[in-house]
Amino acid sequence: MRTKIIILLMMFFSARLMAHVTVGTDPACDFDNLEDAYNDPDNFVRVTSQIAFTDEFTITKSKWFTGGYDDCSDADQGIIGNNKSKWRRLTPGSVVSINGNQPAQAIVVFSGFEFFGGNTQLVRGGGIDVVGNVSLLIGQSEIYDNQSDAGGGIYVLGEDATVTLTDVIIRDNLSTSFGGGIYCSDGSSVSVLGASAIHHNEAATSGGGIFAALNCDITFKSGDTLPALSTERGIYANSALQGGGVYLQSGAQMDLLGTAEHPASIIFNTSTLDDGNEGGGGFFITGQKTRLDAENARIDLNIAKNYGAGGVVLEQAVFTMKRADGPCWSNDHCSSMSYNILTGAAGVGGALDVYDAGIAQISQTLIQYNRANHVAVLDASQVSYVRMEGNV
Repeated sequence: MRTKIIILLMMFFSARLMAHVTVGTDPACDFDNLEDAYNDPDNFVRVTSQIAFTDEFTITKSKWFTGGYDDCSDADQGIIGNNKSKWRRLTPGSVVSINGNQPAQAIVVFSGFEFFGGNTQLVRGGGIDVVGNVSLLIGQSEIYDNQSDAGGGIYVLGEDATVTLTDVIIRDNLSTSFGGGIYCSDGSSVSVLGASAIHHNEAATSGGGIFAALNCDITFKSGDTLPALSTERGIYANSALQGGGVYLQSGAQMDLLGTAEHPASIIFNTSTLDDGNEGGGGFFITGQKTRLDAENARIDLNIAKNYGAGGVVLEQAVFTMKRADGPCWSNDHCSSMSYNILTGAAGVGGALDVYDAGIAQISQTLIQYNRANHVAVLDASQVSYVRMEGNV
């Protein structure tokens, strides 16, 4: 997918690589607002960090926005400063709305921005709303302090919608239902790469960090080797009733892929469910064709009350965890499911709860120091299937 996106970018932008307009408040700027710059025929928009922009419009065509310039003179010379450009929402609605309603795919790029203040109340996509035939690439940016009914930070919908995030922080967003950080559905795809983090987001029901449904395809490759409570990359410190870090259902699939240098991480997420049902502090996956495949990954120090602090696997969903061939980020292990904690008196499945025909296959993984009052490591019941091989 990444190769396809790069080829599309080269095809679209190569003819006019040097043409750009600038946005800011000084006399050297071409425009003083983002909407007029978007409507200009030049493909590239260079944006200063002089003010917080509050433009409200829908993006329907290809455009490349680069932020972080101190002034328009620096923007013309391509000299990026130390501060990101700010795009905020002052009235109810998404900060950025992208609707690919044309036959040709809209390729939209943001680099060096902060998106905040979005509030869609009972609708979707507080920070960024992506629908239709769109390829959205975001780099070196932050999405924070947004809220909505679904997808507090980002909402992605439709089989032609793809989002690629590189070195992006999604934090402190709120959903009143699903997907505090990201909501992904209806065949769309999301890739999270580089030094990215999804942290301190909250969903009132499911998927504090990420919620995915209806064949959404997620690739997540971010994490670090710091101690769990000091981690700065990955999916961490999110909360929801079920699936504090990640919630997958209805055929959604997620690849949690670490590298030789660092793991991909789900760490210190919390299920706030207070009854006798499955919580899934780190992840909750359910339904036929739903799967989470973890390789060179950490699923550590997640918290729930009664079932599945590390994760919950239900109703024919499939969870796999293993190490990749060759060297990895740790001297003694490459995948870890450790230090997960159940706090309830009836706690079962500190690391993992596999129930009602769920399937789990775990190999070459470090499983240690998980805690529960009854079953600290793994519980499997109701015609579930578990295979363990070569674990420590």
